[in-house]
Amino acid sequence: MGSLDDDVAAIHDGGFEIVGLFPLPDEAWWDDFYMPMEARIDRLRSKYASDMEASAILDQLAEEPSMHRRYSDFCAYEFFVVRRPFQERADR
Repeated sequence: MGSLDDDVAAIHDGGFEIVGLFPLPDEAWWDDFYMPMEARIDRLRSKYASDMEASAILDQLAEEPSMHRRYSDFCAYEFFVVRRPFQERADR
């Protein structure tokens, strides 16, 4: 995770210009991403209960929704619309 200023700087450093940006609503992450992710992790935990390596990976994956649950008042997911700037061809 980084700051919004860091993300904007990285976009500009990559040669893009920002057309628009907005924070994604928290419900979009829970309803469309985290809840299905947590359900899938739970199913996979049962399937791979005896596999320590798989269990460790599932623990790592489960950290993101857990962190978001604890710290969502302090962070957000930002959506960026970017484009490469128009450049006229030199041979025209």
